[in-house]
Amino acid sequence: MLKQTLNQLGKLCIFKTTPQNLAYSMVTLYAVIAMNLVILTYSMSNQVGILLGVGVAAAFIAVLLGYIFLLLKGFKLQRRFVQTASSILGCNAVMMLLALVTTFILYGFMSHNIAVELVMILARVFVLIIFVWTLAIISYIFKCALERNWLIASLSAIFMLVAGNLAITILLHLLTQNMPIAN
Repeated sequence: MLKQTLNQLGKLCIFKTTPQNLAYSMVTLYAVIAMNLVILTYSMSNQVGILLGVGVAAAFIAVLLGYIFLLLKGFKLQRRFVQTASSILGCNAVMMLLALVTTFILYGFMSHNIAVELVMILARVFVLIIFVWTLAIISYIFKCALERNWLIASLSAIFMLVAGNLAITILLHLLTQNMPIAN
């Protein structure tokens, strides 16, 4: 089942299948939630620490899941929640892993006397490309799940990511506002 799920997520990332073809499975949903939690925590742990990273990652995932549910419910399609959420979070995990691996590879070049500025620019460009690709994937998933046009799907995807990032920003501000400053 894991191999089939990964195959379906890979096909979704290149627009070769629809989220409805992903098996309706709570186990898959829990697994992709856990994957996102681990990847997001790892990504943020150097900046905010592991405990705060877990909390912020969990809040981000909760906002995404809540948004997906409310959006589907608004279109009276909440029965598609498990597959849609699994598809979005699964593809998000795949793309975040791709971004991390790409960044690690590029930063590895810095130790081989390749211009640091060039590597930093390439890393940012690759991460931006992966972000835009992820946005396109999420838009495609919403287009299929909502049975709507690309405009509605794209706006839904953008708003979801904005809401998630806004939640992270607010949470980080609230949590770090009262932290003592180290001397």
